[in-house]
Amino acid sequence: MTPYGKKGLIRLVVFIVTIMDAIRRLFYGTRPIDAVMIVIELLVLIVIAWEALSTYTHRKKMLRMVSMVSPYAERGLELQHSAPSRFVAEHDQHAYLTLAAQWKKRFHAWDKETKEFLSSVSQKAASLYLQFLSSEDTPHFAVDADGNTVRLFHDISGTYQVLQSRLSNLRRIMENPSAYF
Repeated sequence: MTPYGKKGLIRLVVFIVTIMDAIRRLFYGTRPIDAVMIVIELLVLIVIAWEALSTYTHRKKMLRMVSMVSPYAERGLELQHSAPSRFVAEHDQHAYLTLAAQWKKRFHAWDKETKEFLSSVSQKAASLYLQFLSSEDTPHFAVDADGNTVRLFHDISGTYQVLQSRLSNLRRIMENPSAYF
């Protein structure tokens, strides 16, 4: 008995009988058209295998590209959640100005690294990343890491809007990588 049970044994026997019959027909009493048909069938199988392989390799490449973009998106989300709030500004103006300057510096460093990375792998992705649709309303609120809404002070709300746009563009790239890579 095979490890697959009675059905597995029956399938194995049917498979062996079919192969034996095909081999017998191939070598005994064949006509020229039979050889041509076998060659055509083999060519069709090769084309199908080629398409399957190319689809598999394309999918793997897209997954690899998304995994390469993911750390940049995660760092951007950390920046989004760490934006200094207006609450700090109202209680300690000096501490707020220091936090805002550090946050902007981290944003610009992240933005530069992300632009350079995307430019090195795909000009299409880099172009989409840099697209910015400004709105008349700059966001005055942000969401921190705990999901709480915090009010932003006017001096960082423009930078925060650019950050939101960049993160949205990264998400679009990750959702449809084959359009950009």
